[in-house]
Amino acid sequence: MEELVKSREVFGFHIDGKNEIDAELLSNIIRDTAKLTQLAAQKENPEAYLKMNVTAFKDGCFQIDFSAICEVTKDLITGMLPLATLATSVVTVVKGIFEIKKHLNGKKAKSILPIDKANVCIENENGQKITVPRSSQIVINNIQVDNLSGNIVNCIQEHSPNGGFHFEDSSGIIVFTAQDLTAMSKPLPVSEESIYKISRVQAELPIKKADLLGRSTWEFKYGNHRISAKIEDEELVDAVHRGASVAAGDYIFATLEIRVEINEKGLPIDGTEQYTVLEAHGGIKHKKEDLQTII
Repeated sequence: MEELVKSREVFGFHIDGKNEIDAELLSNIIRDTAKLTQLAAQKENPEAYLKMNVTAFKDGCFQIDFSAICEVTKDLITGMLPLATLATSVVTVVKGIFEIKKHLNGKKAKSILPIDKANVCIENENGQKITVPRSSQIVINNIQVDNLSGNIVNCIQEHSPNGGFHFEDSSGIIVFTAQDLTAMSKPLPVSEESIYKISRVQAELPIKKADLLGRSTWEFKYGNHRISAKIEDEELVDAVHRGASVAAGDYIFATLEIRVEINEKGLPIDGTEQYTVLEAHGGIKHKKEDLQTII
C-alpha cells in the first residue's frame, strides 16, 4: 500500500523599495518562482508533487507558502531523501540557485567538487568558494532554470533599481544587494543540447519599456503577458537613440521571432521562450486619440 507523506516549508522574498508593486511584475515573480521551485523539487525527488500558495502581502514583501506532496512506495523510499523534510530541502535548493547566480557573476565555474552526498563546493573565476546543495547545480546546466532565476531578478530590479531583496526561510535570512542583483541578472554560460522550435509572427506590440541609450532588451505586451525581446531592427534602435519619443500607449507593428525549447514529445517547455523583434514596420506608432475628444 502506498503511503502519502506530506512536508511543508514557508519562504518569502522581501523586496526593497515601495510597499506597492506593479501587478504584472508581481505576477511574473510569482509565476517564475513557482516554476523554479517545481524544477528544484523534481531535481530533489522526481516522484514529488509540488503545490505552491501565496500567503501574504505586507510591507513591500510577499510570502510564498507551499507544500511538497509525495506518493511513493516504501521500496522507493529506501535510500531516498527523507520525505518529511523534502519541502525544506527544496527551498534550500532554490536559495542555492540564487547564491550560485551571485557567486558566478555570469561566468563559468572554475571548479565544482563534491563535499558529501548532499553538497558541492563551487569555485568562481576569482578563486572564491561557496558550498551549496548538490541539486542547486541545476542552474549551471539547465537553460530554463537559469532563465527563470534571471527573470525573477530582472523583475525585482525593475521594481526597485537601487534596491535588492531578502530571501527568508526557516533557517534564516540572506540579503542580496542591488550590486548582487546586477551579477545575478547575467545569464550563465549553460552548455546544454536542446531542440528548439522557431516561429515568426506579425504582431502589434505595446511598448512597456524601451532602452533609450543602449542595446539591451525592450519589454512589450504580447498576448496576455509581458515579454522581453532583443531588437535587431537597427532603424528602430537608431531612431530612439536620436530622440524619437516613446510614450505610454505607443506600440510597434513587428515581425517577432519566437524561439522555444521543446521536450522529447515535441511540446514547448514553459519558461524557455526567447523573443526577437526582427523588424518594426513603420517604426514607433503613437496611441491613437479618442475620436470623441477630437469632436
